[in-house]
This record gives sequence, structure tokens and C-alpha cells, in this order.
Amino acid sequence: MLQAGNDTWSFRCSACGKCCNSAPEMSLPELLHHQHRFVGSLAIRRVPRPRLGDRLGTGPLAPRASDADCRAVSDLADALLHRLPGGPQADDVLLATQAFSPHASDPCPALGVDMRCTIHDDRKPVQCSVVPLDALVPDRLQHVVLADRRTEASYLGADCIVPGTGPGSPLTPLVRRLAVVDAAACEALAHRRRDLVDEKRWWGNAVFGVLRGELFANPAALARVPVGGFLVLAIAPVLVVLSAVSPRCRQRCLEYLDAQTALIDERVRIAVASKRLADRPGTAQLRAFARANVALNAALEKASPEARSCTAGESRAIEAWMGLADPVR
Repeated sequence: MLQAGNDTWSFRCSACGKCCNSAPEMSLPELLHHQHRFVGSLAIRRVPRPRLGDRLGTGPLAPRASDADCRAVSDLADALLHRLPGGPQADDVLLATQAFSPHASDPCPALGVDMRCTIHDDRKPVQCSVVPLDALVPDRLQHVVLADRRTEASYLGADCIVPGTGPGSPLTPLVRRLAVVDAAACEALAHRRRDLVDEKRWWGNAVFGVLRGELFANPAALARVPVGGFLVLAIAPVLVVLSAVSPRCRQRCLEYLDAQTALIDERVRIAVASKRLADRPGTAQLRAFARANVALNAALEKASPEARSCTAGESRAIEAWMGLADPVR
């Protein structure tokens, strides 16, 4: 049951840049477009499904999960996520591509010195437009997301998320009575969810199958996948899957690998020159990414990967999704 006083939340972006405090989740096509700016990675996050009566959120007014809440979460998870082995009580995992930051405290690489987005008009990631909402949470529970994030926003000094609204208020209502009521927010959520459906279909299912034995079906290894955070790996498994779709996809993956090698080399050079002890773990991970990318590049140059069992229509659809052909109608 929704608690009184918690059914309406408003938002006003002040363009302060404080929510750009990390590298964003990005679809694979977005990473391809920004291949010279963002280091791409594969991120894996564990997402528990709430059970009836579970507390949703962390605040004192956080509601408890109803039957309708659990059904809404399950429906969205079935569409966007991958169910772990273990039956009906198992968690899900999100497989997503995202930009990589060597340090958790690093701001988005696209954040300018004036605290404004430098790619706002150049295919800004859809995930950024979803903020402060969460595309992995059903619309009926976005009030829980905002209630939790208000504390974070206040801690950052933004004060952009406010409960309720009033006459003449400059704040834009985002959610009211278990619904997202702002048109732009609704479109951003729908767009990000469509992207995640495409990611799951075109490479996510295959990568989940590849990682199932060594990671998802291995309790000790699965313990490395956090709830609320990400296990970050090299993007190579995603590119292996996509490069097998067609010669055009393979060539595009090779081009991306070349661009990423140059970008990572530059990031490592800057980190080494700074001589900061705190940079070493992130630099080591960048170097690991570089090794994985170089190995995959060599393998793809030497021989074509085993072709995926795609229909001609699916191949054309994936090429269009990667920006290699006109959209399939």
C-alpha cells in the first residue's frame, strides 16, 4: 500500500551537472557512435525480485510490495533482464554495455568544465534522459526510486527532487498516484527499455549463455556480481557475438576495436604521467581491457568467426541497429 504523502514527486533540473558523477550506461550503438570518447565495457548487475510484503526502498515511508507490485516487477524483468539459475526464487541479472571510469568518483567523460554536457546535441545517451527515474523499475514504483534518490540528490546539494507540488511551483511533477505523468520522462523510459530489449535480443541472450557456466551457475563466481553495483568486464564478449552476424558487422567491430585501443592507450598514458597511487587499479583494468581488445582484434583479422544462425532479415536488422544500414521496415 502506498503511504500517504508519498504519491506525488516533482523534479526540476538546474543543469548543475552533479548527477553526471559517473560514466553512463550506454547502448552498444551509442558506444559505437562515441567510440573515440567513451571506453566501452560489459557491466553485470544483480537485480533481486521483491516478494510479497518486502519493503520497497529505504526511507521511513517506503511501502511494502503488493501483488500488483510483484507482478509489475516480474513482467519488466522478464522483458529486460536474464533470470539466474535456481528456480522461481532466483534473482535476475542485467547485462548492459556502459562507459568505463577507472574510479568510482570520476565524472562522466562528456561533462565539460562548465558542468554542462558536451554531447547534449550529439546523441546524448538515452540513459541520461531517464534520470532521475530508473528504467528497470516499473512505472508504478518510480515514486520509490525518487524517494530514495532525493536523499542522494540532497547530499549532492542539488535539491532537485521534491515531494509533492503546489500552485505556481516551478517544479515539474514526474509521478503521481503510481504513474509517471511527465511526457518527456515517459518517452525516455520507453526509449531506454526498447534499447534494453534490443540489447537482450541481439547480443544479451548469447552472452548470457556464454557466461552461464563459468559465472552464473557458479555460486562462488556469482558472489562477485553485486546488487546495486556492477561487475565490469571487457566488452569483448559482446563484440564476439556481433562480429559473427555478417561481414559488415565484423568490419564495424574491427573499426571499433582500433578506436578503443587508441583511446585506452591515451587514457593509460595520462594516468601513468599523473603518478597517482589511486590511479593504479583503474589503470590496470584499462590495460586488461586493452589486452582483451587486442587479442580479439587479432582473432578477427586472422579468421572470420563462426557465423551465427541468423536469418537474412535478422542480419539486416542487426546491421541497421548498429548503424550500418537503413532501418528495417
